[in-house]
Amino acid sequence: PALAPLAGCSFPMKLLDNGRAYEGTYRPGPGPSMEVTVDGSFYSGKIQQNVGVGFGTGMVAGKPINTTSFAVGSGAQALMTSQDGKWIACQFSAAAGSGSGMCQDGAGKNYGLVLGNL
Repeated sequence: PALAPLAGCSFPMKLLDNGRAYEGTYRPGPGPSMEVTVDGSFYSGKIQQNVGVGFGTGMVAGKPINTTSFAVGSGAQALMTSQDGKWIACQFSAAAGSGSGMCQDGAGKNYGLVLGNL
């Protein structure tokens, strides 16, 4: 799974902005979260992992059956907020404590996202 529970583990993360790197922390374990300080504002938020649900019907030994399946994808998103009401939204893929993606703040500024030691 993408955000496999790594109990008690935290990894470095960086938001990249044209040669500048804002360092923070990524915690994929139980209660997954991330945090970073950008231009003096501290942002933090929870991570939501993408989960898909599928439904189907079929036949087994000539009898109809219904099935349900759940799939955990490698994609995730986070909304980090600051005390002064600013926000940064991120979309990313991660596995085993590392990954990458993109973030955008409330003013429309884009950042590259690096999780772990990539």
